[in-house]
Amino acid sequence: MNPNTPFYIVRGEFFRQNGNDIDTVEIYQEFRQAELIKARIKAFGLYNSYIDVLLESKGLRYENHSNTELALKDFFSSTRTMNSESTDIDVDMGKEIGIYFVDDCEVEYKSTEGKVFYKGEHLIHYIDNMYDDRKHIVFQNLMYESDYYHNNKLEMLDCLVKCDTSKLFERGEFNYILKTPVDFSNI
Repeated sequence: MNPNTPFYIVRGEFFRQNGNDIDTVEIYQEFRQAELIKARIKAFGLYNSYIDVLLESKGLRYENHSNTELALKDFFSSTRTMNSESTDIDVDMGKEIGIYFVDDCEVEYKSTEGKVFYKGEHLIHYIDNMYDDRKHIVFQNLMYESDYYHNNKLEMLDCLVKCDTSKLFERGEFNYILKTPVDFSNI
């Protein structure tokens, strides 16, 4: 397979259990397949597996994304801050599980731990301790992803959905995106 072929990444870090803010779980897996939509489906499958395990650890089952955010907040937030001279710093920044669509495969940064960050990463879904902050960005990335599929005549299977964005943007309109666990029409 061509190394410049678009793909998906599931990347994240979260606390293994409530009250233990030292023991974390790190996730990094790339999904590359000849049919891009199948790589996407597998990436969401891995994401959903982690969510299901975390919910089960609390005796819960998946109902919807909003309830999941509330139920799993402890895994993404230690409620600690580090005080600097001018402000408090959120030590939980980066505690999330995210799915990224990558269309520019040039490596931008590789950490000493081996985490790879690519130039063309587009966050299309995630859960963390402050979800509202990036809904607009995620939706724009989903529109970009959908346009990429359309412009390159890629198979979308039954993943294309129409969203009313009037609750998300001042100038509401209908847009097509590839579906995620978030119903952007009902935000």
